[in-house]
Amino acid sequence: MDNYESAVFVSYAWGGESEYTVDELEKAFAKRGIRIVRDKKDVNYKDSIKAFEQRLGEGHCIVLVISDKSLRSEHCMYELLEADKNQNLCDRIFPIVLADARIHKAIDRVDYIRYWDTQIEKLNQAVKGVGVMTNLASVMADLDKYARIRASFDHLTDLLSDMNALTPEMHAADDFSILINAVQQEMAKNEPAPVGDTPKPGKTHQNPTGPKTSAALLEQLRSPGDARNRFVGALLQCNSMADPAARQHIISQLPSDIKLNIGAPNAGPKVQVSHIVQICLNYENGIQSLVQAIEAIEGNSLPVQNVKKLLGLG
Repeated sequence: MDNYESAVFVSYAWGGESEYTVDELEKAFAKRGIRIVRDKKDVNYKDSIKAFEQRLGEGHCIVLVISDKSLRSEHCMYELLEADKNQNLCDRIFPIVLADARIHKAIDRVDYIRYWDTQIEKLNQAVKGVGVMTNLASVMADLDKYARIRASFDHLTDLLSDMNALTPEMHAADDFSILINAVQQEMAKNEPAPVGDTPKPGKTHQNPTGPKTSAALLEQLRSPGDARNRFVGALLQCNSMADPAARQHIISQLPSDIKLNIGAPNAGPKVQVSHIVQICLNYENGIQSLVQAIEAIEGNSLPVQNVKKLLGLG
């Protein structure tokens, strides 16, 4: 991530639901003391729009508000191209996909590809109509940009559609806390390590740190009964465990051997959460890993405090 711009950028199409979402997102970030960088406020009179778009593409954290309009915008798509040109795109982007952005089915993505084919053909025809084919550098640069968008569109929208971006309603319901927590985690990776805290080469996964739950309490949780029911109930009070999509995100943050054994959801919330608890209990530090994954999303909320209290970690 060396030399990446450390600010939090937002890429979006102006107007309508997209701009309203960014306005609300900006307020939510401000509550955490984080200022976001957006074109309407950070591109001054006579500043270069292209330079801003390239700067955004180098951002360490980029929130993408994906809409039908943004998918047809040469500016929004150029920002996404610039972001893709740099490394670790999946780590650096945080998408919010609006309902009118039809990227989840291949047949709908084809409609957008046709749109960009049409833009290329229109500009091609216009160029052919010019009598003297000289001094057209900027026009040909735009034609090249359209061709790059067309060439990368399937790859980029397939990547976005595969991400569990949650719905705009889900983000708004918790004041964008899941997204902002994820951004803060990514930002923390780029912070310089304290003096004397040199990372050691080798395995990156570490066992959870901090207080551990007693063996006696873990044994109570392994057997169906009041202790297990209270713990499952407390977990379901956490937004990230109550919501199916957010719960899948929590599972994705667990160590690989645990999440592979949890498998895909095939039951109601209470049954699935009980199953998650049972699998975590089969691994050393499994329950602690689960709690830390929830805490990373929700912070030290009251439901999280209650969960930790039940485990003797409060």
